[in-house]
Amino acid sequence: MPAHLFGSLLSDGAHTLNEHILSSDVAQGGDADNTFDRLAVDVLAEKMKKLVVYLILVLIGVCVAGIYGALHNQISFTVSSEYFTEFKFQQFGIADSQIPERLRASYVGFLASWWMGIPVGLLIGLVGFIHKGHQRMLAVSFRAIIVAVLFTFLFGLCGLLYGVLQTRSLDLAVYDYWYVPESVTDLRRFLCAVAICTIPLIWAGSLLLLSPGFIIFFRK
Repeated sequence: MPAHLFGSLLSDGAHTLNEHILSSDVAQGGDADNTFDRLAVDVLAEKMKKLVVYLILVLIGVCVAGIYGALHNQISFTVSSEYFTEFKFQQFGIADSQIPERLRASYVGFLASWWMGIPVGLLIGLVGFIHKGHQRMLAVSFRAIIVAVLFTFLFGLCGLLYGVLQTRSLDLAVYDYWYVPESVTDLRRFLCAVAICTIPLIWAGSLLLLSPGFIIFFRK
């Protein structure tokens, strides 16, 4: 955690402690030292709970990203099965597996996507520390992760639309730098599958920058 954010958290905690101590002394005339010790334990416990939530958010990010990749590849497989049978299965070393092709496509999608959940979970969780309680931090941050996934899915559909429009008339010279196996029989579908899988990855980097905005928006 950045030093300035950590310092801000400690400063907020100290300010809260002082307010509780003053109100307790005025209302009850109690012992300030005992009140301070008790509240210090409560604040420390809340900070620890937020740290646990932070780690949980990273785990959630990994799981959500992996599941998204698995489901996303079902759409890609429908667009072009050859994208997997002639390319991705070889790339992941499962071309000769006896597992059904659609299951292998989901397996490829999970392996290709789970790691994106790490930076997403780390960044969203980090910004989530701005919330007062750990429960609020978990609820709002989880919502932000889901929004990020929905945006990625939308970009995937945009990628499919882009592929369909761009391949209405095929100019092979345009795709000289693309890797297209010679065994591919339906080039247009193959290129559409490439588009639907590639464009969301390009926009995923932008979502990492936008994710703090999701947290701030849902904080209201």
